[in-house]
Formats: sequence, structure tokens, C-alpha cells
Amino acid sequence: MLKTILRPNMSKNYSIFGAGPSGLWTALRLSEGQSAASGSKSSLPKEGDVIDIYDPTRYAFSEALNPKYSKGDRVPGGRINTYYYGQKGQNGKWADYKKNTNAEMGGMRYLEYHEDPDKDGHRLVTHLINNYGLGGDPFDTTDKPLKYIDGIHHWRGEDTENGKVWTECYKNIFERHIKKFCLANGIESDADGKYHLSRNQRAKFYNEATYTFGENDPSKRVYEETTKLKNIGFWNLVLAEPEIGGIGYDYLLKTSGYNAFLINYNAASAMIRNNEFAPGSTRFRSIKGGFSILFDKMFRTIEENCIKNGIEFNYHSGYKLTSIHALKDEGLTKAGFTLGEHGNQWQSTGGSHTTDYAFLC
Repeated sequence: MLKTILRPNMSKNYSIFGAGPSGLWTALRLSEGQSAASGSKSSLPKEGDVIDIYDPTRYAFSEALNPKYSKGDRVPGGRINTYYYGQKGQNGKWADYKKNTNAEMGGMRYLEYHEDPDKDGHRLVTHLINNYGLGGDPFDTTDKPLKYIDGIHHWRGEDTENGKVWTECYKNIFERHIKKFCLANGIESDADGKYHLSRNQRAKFYNEATYTFGENDPSKRVYEETTKLKNIGFWNLVLAEPEIGGIGYDYLLKTSGYNAFLINYNAASAMIRNNEFAPGSTRFRSIKGGFSILFDKMFRTIEENCIKNGIEFNYHSGYKLTSIHALKDEGLTKAGFTLGEHGNQWQSTGGSHTTDYAFLC
């Protein structure tokens, strides 16, 4: 059971909930002494402060300096992806891509960053990977991936006649929306009929692309054609296809790798992220050996930074955040929280905890 440790009044606690990509990135920034709140000098971690990571999983960080942090029951994981989503400036042009990069969860792949705004790339992820000398390998896709559904191997779309229909409808969602946007913005396809969007074009697509109905009968339409894709959940868009329906939705859910649960995110992002279903339109890369190698190195860097800067660092594996609320302490707002323990049905550990800064990652 975790116990609250009393420390000198002047020290600050930084509590991070989650040890996935965003949690490790947050801890890395804090361990370097970077501001936890923009423009707030008082929130800079200092010598004597404490960084705690609480995580429901029990990761084994193989490169950890502290040997107890390398004794978990699984390698570090997470789904990481970044994309640029700039906003329009006062002059009507898209914001400077160097100053406006957004990080989100996504697939275990990335777009290699190029300084040229007419090309693509995930700046944050690419630079982090290159800083560790990991490089990247092509993340190749295929028109007919082999899937494992209900204990049987199938080639996508070739197991049943219905499967072929559902898969074609699914691919058409991507093709018609991207094609509509490209035609409206004068973007030409390559010799194979594929459209390649630059970083700035992706930004515009994210902000402006609208729903396109694939049939002539408006009575079957769920969304107005003026509805922006970023305001529609991607799997809601799939379910709204007249030729797919509930059974087709279940089939596509499983063949897309979501057999046990559903990850839903806005359709504007999905048109870029999920287009392994339209191979060639996005050129992804990955890390040989998996992203766990990157997470191992990030964790070790966090430890090294904390030692160098006199910051206490603790990784609490097997603990899940069960509640969090604001507290007033001598005029300052802090966070109170409780934890559930792995292997105990996530029942509360029985104690309450307090932190100066909380990060839900």
C-alpha cells in the first residue's frame, strides 16, 4: 500500500497518471526543468521537488537505472502519433508549422519530418527518435492484409461476399472524402491515382474537410454535408454508411484490430491515420524492434535528469487513478486523489494523496 510521505513545505509534487508515451514525455520535460504551466516561473521543477508516475500497468523498463523499475511483467507500450493541425492566422494563411505541432495518440508508426512545409512529417516524434539514434524503417502496408477473426485467418474482403462489400464501402469512405477535398483545392493525384497531402494541406483538411454522402437518396443520410469531419467520430461515420449497418460494422471493427474494445476519434484525423486502407497515400515509418525501445530510453533519461537536477523520481506501477478533486491549501489550489491497486479489482488503497500539479496522461 502506498503511503503519503511528508516533505519540506517548500518542495513541490508533480504527479503524472499514466506511463504511456504522453506520460513519459511529460516526465521528460519536467525532469529537464521545463515549465509545467506556460509562463509560470513558480511551476518550474527545482532541486528537492518530486516527480511521481502512477501507472496501472506494470512495465519493465529494461534500461532503468533503478533495478526495481526493470522488474515488471511487460515491456513498455503505448500508441503514439503526432500530426500538425495549424490554425488560420490573421492574414488568412496557415500558421507557421514549426510553431504549431499537436501530439495525439495513434498507431505505432510515424511520418518522418521534413523542414519543407510542402512535405509531411511528425516533428516531435521524428526528432525524439533521431536524438536517440534509433532511425526509422519503412512501415509497409498491403492491399490485402491477413486478419485473424474468431479463430480463423482471413484475407481482408475475401472470406465472404458480404466481407468484400463491407470492405469496399469502408475504403470508399476514405477515397471519396479525400478526393473531394483534393479536387476542391487543386491537388493532383499521382500516376496511381493516389493523393499525397503535405503538412499544410493536412492542416487545412483537418480544419475544413466536410462530410460527403456516397449515395443519391438523401433519406439515408445521417449527417448534413456541411458537417465538418473533425466533429464526427470516425466509427460513427462507418456505422452511418447505408451498405454497412450493424453486422458490417462488427466485421470491420474486428478486421481493423479492435476485437475487444473500440477506440474512436474524429474522422478528420482518421482519414490520415487509418489510410493503410488506401495504401500509398501516407508514407509511414516505424522503429526496428518496436517503440518500446524508445520508451525504455526515455525512462532512463528521466532518471538521469532527476539525479542531475536533484529531483526525486518515483515510478509506482500497478496503481490506477480512481478519483481526483481540487483542494484549497492556504490559498493555493492543489489536487487530492485516490488510487486503486492492480490485482485487487482496482479497489482503493485506502489512503488519500495530495499533489501540487496533476497530469492526466
